[in-house]
Amino acid sequence: MITKEKLEAYCIKLLVSRGINRGDAKITADAILYADLRGIDSHGVMRFVTYLQRLDQGLISRENNITTVTESDTFAVIDGGNYIGPVAAKVAMDKAIEKAKKNVVGIALVRNNHHYGACSYYSSMALKHDMIGFTASNTAPLMAPTGGKKRLIGNNPFSFAAPAGKYNPFILDMACSVVAAGKILLAEKNGKTIPIGWALDKEGKPTESPYEGFEGGGMLLPIGEHKGYGMAVMLDILSGVLTGSAFGTEVKAIKDFSGKGSLGTGHFMAALNIEPILGVQFFKNRMDQLIEEIKSCPTAEDVDEIMIPGEISQRVYEERIKQGIPINRSIVNDLNELGKIVGIDDLLYIAEK
Repeated sequence: MITKEKLEAYCIKLLVSRGINRGDAKITADAILYADLRGIDSHGVMRFVTYLQRLDQGLISRENNITTVTESDTFAVIDGGNYIGPVAAKVAMDKAIEKAKKNVVGIALVRNNHHYGACSYYSSMALKHDMIGFTASNTAPLMAPTGGKKRLIGNNPFSFAAPAGKYNPFILDMACSVVAAGKILLAEKNGKTIPIGWALDKEGKPTESPYEGFEGGGMLLPIGEHKGYGMAVMLDILSGVLTGSAFGTEVKAIKDFSGKGSLGTGHFMAALNIEPILGVQFFKNRMDQLIEEIKSCPTAEDVDEIMIPGEISQRVYEERIKQGIPINRSIVNDLNELGKIVGIDDLLYIAEK
């Protein structure tokens, strides 16, 4: 286990030692730690390792070249400048929220960016302002279209967040594949197999091997078959086609170290101001009523409680903020090696349970 404070300080130091300004390093570490604290381990420090590797190879800019391409009262288009992904994404969501305060709806589009971590980090930003938040991103092709056998479609993720009253907010965070690619990578890192139904190998056959299901040329399976495929294309339209960023097969994989330039990742951000529509308190009361109705559903055998999206992550957060974050030892070793590259001597250690 590692405390949130220790891991955050180490992540910031790893970035600052590579020339990233401290403010941007803190934003990035906050986005990374958000994922690990909530059990979204596939988008936490495991991904951060790749961020650092791409920085060291000159595949991510060390200069903050984020610019506003165009802007109006209700929308903005941001160019991420191939900088560290969470920074431009946060700039965009902040803009969407500010515009929603004045105009009910605010939208911000991001082009030319990098992987930005867990989607719900951004949708949840709207909750602090009693707004509904939405974000979507595209990814490199990881799935075949229904009926196909070649990677052409990203498992494009999205998140929707809505505030409630006495209950936790409703926070849906999901990709269009049965599982995120990061979970398969994590299984490989931990030496585990994956369930049948998560992925196909490069021949289009079901596999339990995390390597064959992803890095060995396999394909993720979409949720709901053709429905997940359709959702993925819709999200690529919003986050890739509409933003002016890369889309479809143009989007590069985060683990692709062969070429120069941006991954071409695009994001769609939106905030909806509840107050002028219905009134925040009335909305929260209605949300509580909806959640109570769902939670009152009779449970199936061996089920103790009906959970609302976001509720499990909140409970994991409450546990990890007290007890620390469990990090695979090999990932800690990777971080330490990346620290040595920039002359960081105070290495990160795991406290054994």
